Amino acid sequence: MQLNKDQELITGINTVMSILKERPRSIDVLYIKDTNRNQRLEQLLYFAEKKRINIDKKDSLFFKKQFSEEKHQGVAIKCNKRTEENENFLRDLVEKKKTLFLLLLDGITDPHNVGACLRSAAAAEVDAVIVPKNRACHLTSTVRKVSLGGAELIPFVVVINLTRTIEWLQIKGVKIIGTSVSTTNVYSNANLKGSIGFVIGSEQKGLRRLVEKNCDELISIPMSEKMESLNASVTAGIVLFEYLKQNNLPNL
Repeated sequence: MQLNKDQELITGINTVMSILKERPRSIDVLYIKDTNRNQRLEQLLYFAEKKRINIDKKDSLFFKKQFSEEKHQGVAIKCNKRTEENENFLRDLVEKKKTLFLLLLDGITDPHNVGACLRSAAAAEVDAVIVPKNRACHLTSTVRKVSLGGAELIPFVVVINLTRTIEWLQIKGVKIIGTSVSTTNVYSNANLKGSIGFVIGSEQKGLRRLVEKNCDELISIPMSEKMESLNASVTAGIVLFEYLKQNNLPNL
């Protein structure tokens, strides 16, 4: 299947539905399997027809050939890639929002981890996810797939230097809190009220030294001594929802 440099193929009911809701004009065509239809596929098809999306019904062979390594669920779209945001977007966001709720990912290169973090971020309704330009996974099709639609709901900001971004956010009144196994400061005992940016490192290396040094506070999540660390997305989910709890936000 021919794609231009600005297009990609996205599969999966949840992700496709999120794109249909958030940016339907970006969709060139919806491919849907013409057999074994279920209620969820029928609902998606109905929604696509209301949005006047070009629908192309395909047989099983088409999906087997085009998406043999993906769990496509009988649905796919050809669409324009979602644009990654930059520092200009972040500056505008800081100026517009009185209280900021951010998730920063430091050195996470696995697209499955990044996608799962985006899913947690979307569930908690953070204002943006921030990653560095280098040595980090960006907004790939795998990330979108794993996020189950979360990537379509949360701005994904790529910054040139994460440490400098942290310093700038601090000047703007955002408290930067890093997660680390090296501290005894339990996350639930920390004051997480107001504008907060949580920084999550990779499972293997944790936060980079300079990033950790520039955090206002480090917090940890108690766990069995048999385990060295938690998955990055699990860590993100725990601290993000603790923030919602402490700030009495309506998600809980």
